[in-house]
Amino acid sequence: MTSRTSFRSDATDGACAEIRVSGPGELLQVVPHLLGVRPEGSVVIVGLRGARVELIVRVDVTRLVAAGRPGWVELARRVGGAVEKAVLVVYGDRPDGSGGLPERGGVGILTEALGRRGVELLDALYVSSGRWWSYVCRPGGCCGPGGRPVGDPRSPALAGARRAGLRVLADPAAVAADLAPPSGAAPRLRRHLERAEARFVTQVAEQGGIGPWRQAVEGRFETAGERIVTSRVSRAETAGLVVALVDRAVRDRCWERVEGGADERWLALWRHLARHAVTPYRVEPLFLFGWTAWRRGEGISARVAVQCALEEDPEHRASGMLAELLRAGADPRTLPLLGAAEPAGGRLRS
Repeated sequence: MTSRTSFRSDATDGACAEIRVSGPGELLQVVPHLLGVRPEGSVVIVGLRGARVELIVRVDVTRLVAAGRPGWVELARRVGGAVEKAVLVVYGDRPDGSGGLPERGGVGILTEALGRRGVELLDALYVSSGRWWSYVCRPGGCCGPGGRPVGDPRSPALAGARRAGLRVLADPAAVAADLAPPSGAAPRLRRHLERAEARFVTQVAEQGGIGPWRQAVEGRFETAGERIVTSRVSRAETAGLVVALVDRAVRDRCWERVEGGADERWLALWRHLARHAVTPYRVEPLFLFGWTAWRRGEGISARVAVQCALEEDPEHRASGMLAELLRAGADPRTLPLLGAAEPAGGRLRS
């Protein structure tokens, strides 16, 4: 890897933030911010086209080891064609490299497979206990048997990632916990939702049918989205929005809003609603959170959310579609935006 590399990454507000990386150590500091979680026990590929990060792919090490050679070749297929260069990182639990770096055989298979697809491998790194080694470093070269530290906590690269709003959760379990209702809150939440259902029936009757109610509730989502980052949304309003998402036309309008701009307020709102819902109401805010996270390039958060949604409802078609996109490694920046929903939720409805 060159001693000084710069790349560009999409910031969470939709802007493009430039993060300058000086060597492998600083790159490794930034990787968790690009993923959104700490990648322990993972193989990560950072793919670049020119000076811009085009994709970042994470796979569990155990999954690749179990799959053998076909698994490493498939990983190269997911990367090849979209990028010109790549950096491979293996995150493991071996505290040093004195006994030889783990997964060297798989790294060799992946390197060869990437080369056949025209992807130049800038470096292949092994990370454990806050230190790194290079698979391509010769004995006595850049690493040494004790490895090298993963960056300086005061590095400009790390500061740039934080300025871009790229946050890091501990692991996928932390993402799931972040979306789950507080412990012991289910009975209280269910009471709020039951009251919201009763209010829904009354409002539909008072407003002259489902059509006028849908128009009214659309404005409530806009207001909640504007307020969620800076102020609290009441329990009654939260429960009302959760119940409203059960109506597919309302859900589709929310989906359409995300397609118009997957900014932080929508991610925060869907997280808030998922944390204040119980079965069977959780599936829609979980799906919307997953779709928003995916559109923002937060692949791990999207995977966790869609897995939670499918656990709530294995037949949920929209979540199933998102799961297929994630399995296929579809790039959210190149997939065309979905069409606007029709008044009855037609084109987006699923």
